Amino acid sequence: VPGEMILSTQLISPTIKGEAVAYVMDKGKVAIAFPADDLLTRNNLLQAGDHVDVLFSIKTKGTDANTEGGIVTFSALQNLEVAALVRSGNLEAKVNESQPVAIIFAVDPQDALVLKYLKGVGSVVDMVLRAPESKERFEEQPVHMDYLSDRYQLHTPVTP
Repeated sequence: VPGEMILSTQLISPTIKGEAVAYVMDKGKVAIAFPADDLLTRNNLLQAGDHVDVLFSIKTKGTDANTEGGIVTFSALQNLEVAALVRSGNLEAKVNESQPVAIIFAVDPQDALVLKYLKGVGSVVDMVLRAPESKERFEEQPVHMDYLSDRYQLHTPVTP
């Protein structure tokens, strides 16, 4: 109303943190809820504003009938900001004590599809917490049995 005093409780912060994600996120982003199944989130070690890398492990198929697949672990998305944490509906629990059930990320639409796909194929997911000043992209190699064999000079048994 014209002339009415504006109170701080009527304002939202111009960031993508907290409950009002849709009001403040960039128009080129979409919000996606991701299950809070990883150890960092389940143990209340993540909070809105933290930056994480999302690691996935998936089982792959062989390239042909004569080769076996295996498990591959890789960093699918890096430096995602945790926009919000959705906590369980237990009203008696304190906010800091209730376990999150979902993590909200504000991401590019293509990254939302990557998260959806990898969740849909039953990947094992872990979050890696970054230091607040860490913004660079890390160059990593996917890890699979061949990588471990080369790195640690492992000799896998040969089947006769």
